[in-house]
Amino acid sequence: MLPHLMKTLCPSASDVDDIASSEFDTFLTTRDGKVVPCHATLLRARCPALEGSDVAEDSDVVLGALRWAYCEAVDFSMKSRDIGDRVARLAEAMGLRDASVLKRRLVKSWRTETRTGSLARDMLRAYDEDILTTFHFRCVEPGQAKGVCVPGGWPVLLRAGSEYFRAMLGGSWAETTASEIEVHWPKQHLMKLLRFLHGDAWVSTPVDCQDAVEVADVFGVDALLGHVNDWIVASLTIRNAPLLWDFVDRDPRMQRFRLHPHPKDQQGPDWEAASADADDACFDFHIQQFAVLAEDPEGGDGWVPLHDVSIPLMQRLVSCGLICMNTEQLKVVVDKYVKAKCSCHADIKDLSRKLLPPEVLFNRELRDALVGGRELSIHSLL
Repeated sequence: MLPHLMKTLCPSASDVDDIASSEFDTFLTTRDGKVVPCHATLLRARCPALEGSDVAEDSDVVLGALRWAYCEAVDFSMKSRDIGDRVARLAEAMGLRDASVLKRRLVKSWRTETRTGSLARDMLRAYDEDILTTFHFRCVEPGQAKGVCVPGGWPVLLRAGSEYFRAMLGGSWAETTASEIEVHWPKQHLMKLLRFLHGDAWVSTPVDCQDAVEVADVFGVDALLGHVNDWIVASLTIRNAPLLWDFVDRDPRMQRFRLHPHPKDQQGPDWEAASADADDACFDFHIQQFAVLAEDPEGGDGWVPLHDVSIPLMQRLVSCGLICMNTEQLKVVVDKYVKAKCSCHADIKDLSRKLLPPEVLFNRELRDALVGGRELSIHSLL
């Protein structure tokens, strides 16, 4: 997520010679006489060998190197191969920590190169070493008198990633210029949020998803919702998929993130477009692994993963016509599911009706019969 966030801070050709911007705090003078604005904090974290403000290269080459330094992006529309070589050499001269990765992207197999640079590691290292910090948060929790100090990090990055910090650190509030800001928020969550905005991961277990979504909502951090989506997509297993899908389906903040992408006329990255679609991934996983999810992992009368799927999501599965399971077998699976979800006979009968043909399309067998020209009998429907 950090590269997408840093892309909003990266200088572009339109910023060249713009020395009036309040966000940029240092400037590089290029060989062709241009002035390229940038951020001294970022250069300290990413390019430790860069000294002085004069760069012995043209502005387009400098912008190409800065594009990688800020957001690990490469502009393959550069006018010539020579430009790419010069960008790589300049990156090495600046001491860019991941210049070797940039060189491979530019000179070698850039179409298939998947290795990422060290942007997140560099920013986290700088945060932990207090290279970025100009202020601290004092976290005061109930029962504490003085609170605990937490490094604030890079204000420019905090403003770019959080609506809360954008108001606190970028307006007329007293906190904007304070060296120590008191906040009534648990240290554990604030530290995780600050480290996330500087490149760390927040979610490592399914339990973390709920905390991450709540913090994202309070602090206005769309990138954190995108991170939760990406983690869920990458972490689906037979044991956790039903519960993760239920979380994605039920939490209104996850739904709002999916259904209302970032306005095109609003500054900043479109996090919905930049993130994976967790709902779509969960649906595909349940279709592909339906037979396995319907089995008892212990081989007895124990827990069945499919029974953790909510009733609305189960209706969605059996209505899509994509399940690859024999109709008779699928009827048995549905019967067990209904009995696991309902306790009284009337509820069992009602739910069974909603999950069986002709109410639903059911599986590929019936779908192929309906749309693929196969002969369809009344027995196969009932």
